[in-house]
Amino acid sequence: MAKSKSWAVRDSARHVFIIASEGGGSRASFWTSGFLKTLEEAIPGFFSHVYAASTVSGSSAGFSIYNNLYAEDKIQSVHQVTRGDFVSPANTAIFFGELFQTLSPCAFNGLDRSKYLEDAWSLSYSNQTGSHELNSSFLNFFNQYETLPVQFINSTVVERGQRVVISPVKLEDPDSLVFQLYDYLGHDIPFKTAMSLSARFPFLTFSGLLNATKETDSLDQEINLHLVDGGYYENTGIETALDIYNEIASLRMNNKKFSCLSVHLIYIQNSSSKYYTKDEGGSRLSILSHPLSALYNTWRTESAPMLAQTNEFFKKLKGDTVKWNDKDVFFHTKLPHDSTSYPLSRFIADTTQKKMIAEMENYLHTSDFHRLDRLLR
Repeated sequence: MAKSKSWAVRDSARHVFIIASEGGGSRASFWTSGFLKTLEEAIPGFFSHVYAASTVSGSSAGFSIYNNLYAEDKIQSVHQVTRGDFVSPANTAIFFGELFQTLSPCAFNGLDRSKYLEDAWSLSYSNQTGSHELNSSFLNFFNQYETLPVQFINSTVVERGQRVVISPVKLEDPDSLVFQLYDYLGHDIPFKTAMSLSARFPFLTFSGLLNATKETDSLDQEINLHLVDGGYYENTGIETALDIYNEIASLRMNNKKFSCLSVHLIYIQNSSSKYYTKDEGGSRLSILSHPLSALYNTWRTESAPMLAQTNEFFKKLKGDTVKWNDKDVFFHTKLPHDSTSYPLSRFIADTTQKKMIAEMENYLHTSDFHRLDRLLR
């Protein structure tokens, strides 16, 4: 397995950005990747200032695709790659592949519906770019492109209700509150598999099975755990982003050459403040939607308090100018749902795509963007 990267910030850096991007299916993927493209075009070189990103569910796909396109200098293809129908292939696996699997006495890994989702991402990418980067090694990608942002992909452990982080960089976590995949996994995985371990939607995909051995001081620990959508634990990505912020802040505090470094956080939100469904106590069939409704409404209700806590975090800690630079800034961009509904559909329709792109462009006229622009000019 390729060695993981270490925490490192360029000596010349004066501003670095950490991105937290909210989950939300294809909508999150399209909004995250498109927003980054818009910023890069408005402020050339912006992405070179991004140190790390914490992503969840659909935003894990969106950021991964953008990161790979940026590495290949092909970000103009981002809308075409992320607008595709990635759900139908997985649905096909439910009704055909897995039905065959159920009747067969032998196991066929190729019939796993999660593989269909991974291959749909990879096929869309290769159709637009002619390359197969999403099939390549996750760790090797970050070792090959050392100047690109480090990605922290969030998932959830079923058996422990614990946050999972998939990343080439290890978070310092003395209390073991975070399950770090590469502490257990003895081999690397394809980029598309790392993406899908974060985007395991209810009914659409099965949980991912982790069967591994962890070496300890006294014995080898056998583990059999299941990984599901990162949104079950925390859908904003902010919690992991603040962990990253603390790591860089500690680096700044302990190394004088980084004393003038400013560390900024950008939160990319795609959810609405509205509930996705109302339970009127209706038909019996309505209960089939309850697992999905519960997950979606949990996403909706947790974004506002996480946003408030993060604002408070940046306000309160500015007094400690040794560890916390008083020039650190928290930025927030949100997909407006006031006049248009953006459902979690299986693909991005033409009309929806145009409206979302228009909202990306509208961000360039906000005070939030002007603050960001002034920092880097």
